[in-house]
Amino acid sequence: MKRFTMWTVLAAVALVIVVLTAGCTSNTGNTAQSPPPSAIASITPSAGGGGTTPSVSSMITYDSGNFTMLYPSDWKKLTNSSIAEIDSFYVYPMAASLSLHAMFLSDSNTTLLSWTSTFVEGIENYSNYTKISEGDTTLAGYPAHKIVYTNPSNNWTTTEIWTVKEGKVYTIIYSAYAKYYDAYSDTAQKMIDSFQIK
Repeated sequence: MKRFTMWTVLAAVALVIVVLTAGCTSNTGNTAQSPPPSAIASITPSAGGGGTTPSVSSMITYDSGNFTMLYPSDWKKLTNSSIAEIDSFYVYPMAASLSLHAMFLSDSNTTLLSWTSTFVEGIENYSNYTKISEGDTTLAGYPAHKIVYTNPSNNWTTTEIWTVKEGKVYTIIYSAYAKYYDAYSDTAQKMIDSFQIK
């Protein structure tokens, strides 16, 4: 694998490690801390983000310029482009989040299979990683790969789906505090299903 390609994979693995260690995203310059697990444990999922999946009419279209996706009107949105194109949507106070990552690949010959092999190998070497399931799927109508894992150290569960198209890897990461993973999973799936690459 070329050096620049390896750097790209390492950057992507670093993003996953951030999710594994933090369980949520933070806004640059925002000094507010995520609540401790005891505070999250008292959250009751809202109708727009939890137990009741919102209807498409109660969702807002997000357009990054490169992709679009629907998200619930009561979820917060963050944008951070310091490493890659990263857009995050979360339930406050951080019971669940869904992040979109679009990253250019330095090697245009990178395939879904080669990216998946290197990427999964990288995250499996992280000690706070326990795989629940893994397999092929589709994302925005393109072949994709999906992995579901937990981070025992912070009690978050994560679903990650990625596809490779025209020199870019598109990754969607849905993470939630374990107690609320199932409660928000229908909403997250609706968001994932609405994702379209321009």
